[in-house]
Amino acid sequence: MAFFSAQRVLVIPPLSRYLNAASTVRHAEVNFRLKMLASGLFSLMVRVKLSALINRLAVQGIHSLTGQHVLLV
Repeated sequence: MAFFSAQRVLVIPPLSRYLNAASTVRHAEVNFRLKMLASGLFSLMVRVKLSALINRLAVQGIHSLTGQHVLLV
């Protein structure tokens, strides 16, 4: 008997929805959506870079505690 688990699916609307605004959509609303999208992507980029930096520093700390001198670039 097979069991299937429900998975969450992230639905991202196509970018054309924001860029090709219909005449019924105000340009201010489209600009706001684009700004929100850009700020979300920037936030994600900052999180990834900070996470990588924290991981690198943690690994260097472990190496210094164990006496291993490894230069991570």
